Amino acid sequence: MQLSNQHHLIANSNNQDLIYQKIEIAIRSSLTVEDCVIIERQTPNLKQELVAYIVPSGLLVPEQLLSHLQVILPSELIPTAFVPISTIPLTEAGQIDETTLASLEIIDSELVRRIEGQLESFPAIERVAVVVEPRHNKILPVHLEDLLGENQG
Repeated sequence: MQLSNQHHLIANSNNQDLIYQKIEIAIRSSLTVEDCVIIERQTPNLKQELVAYIVPSGLLVPEQLLSHLQVILPSELIPTAFVPISTIPLTEAGQIDETTLASLEIIDSELVRRIEGQLESFPAIERVAVVVEPRHNKILPVHLEDLLGENQG
């Protein structure tokens, strides 16, 4: 009996992996996504949710991605959160580093409300509004002479 239980768990795990792969393929089919990984996480109120960690190919607009997914996936397979990342972290063994991904804060309306509540608790603050905006790192140009040092001649 124990053997069949173990087999049942493996079948569920494989099925879950196939479902996650299907979601990842659907997300990658968007032109705005370079790579992604799906992980199931527990929310602060102890619910399970699917989170898509996405390496965008340009500016990620979650609403566009969501409408793209609604056309090709059933609603229960659409992730509840999209987290943009610069690269998918790997362990030394080359596996996806789920621990690092799970440590990333998900910026959602619940987090925004929590931060607003913390800020409103200060007596000097009358009103507060937290706005989430994408961060754009400006990459400064590097001159060839900076890389090569003094005149090469």
